[in-house]
Amino acid sequence: MLIRPVGGHEELNTSISQSVWSVGAKREKLPVIKSNHRFNQEDPADQLQLIAADLTLIKEPCEGLTRMLQLCKVTSALFISNARSACSDELLQQEAVTLCINVSKQQPFPFNSGITKLRIPVYDDPNEDLYSHFDRCADAIQKEANRGGHSVVYCKNGRSRSATICIAYLMKHRKQTLTEALQRVKTARHIVDPNPGFMSQLQRYEEELKRRRRAS
Repeated sequence: MLIRPVGGHEELNTSISQSVWSVGAKREKLPVIKSNHRFNQEDPADQLQLIAADLTLIKEPCEGLTRMLQLCKVTSALFISNARSACSDELLQQEAVTLCINVSKQQPFPFNSGITKLRIPVYDDPNEDLYSHFDRCADAIQKEANRGGHSVVYCKNGRSRSATICIAYLMKHRKQTLTEALQRVKTARHIVDPNPGFMSQLQRYEEELKRRRRAS
């Protein structure tokens, strides 16, 4: 199922001041720098101290979340990730992603309506047929790269299904062997581990690509 962008979208912007006062309930627990200092909410200097402390409360968990979310670069125009990272508008904008390939039946797409979306509805099951989608996905990624776009391929954990599609792309359009392509994707994302059924399908695809090249 291919979904083309139909228009722009509005972004909800939240000001820093709103974020600061949203944690105001915790201000009575904040440490006072001066041991004998009595906090005065009317004092501008004390207000600044409060804002700085509140911002620290906000900043630390956000930074931890940012470290956990990432799009792993396979090539200059191809990324692999899990579903949560792929649905981060901030990461998609940062990497200028223009195509999302969602290799799952249940994981969501990002809200960004300016991105082309392609769903490959398979489970991470060795008996699932991912082979029949190899050409379509590989060609879509290459087409996007040719026009200067960037693609992200993802599944729930960014480990098996999405990795298999990225490997198939490298084999077809970068002319890499299965071993080379697997290593390339593992280097980008260390947890990559296609299930045995998908590995068998990749081996079959490698032989098919060899036959095509001999015939051409």
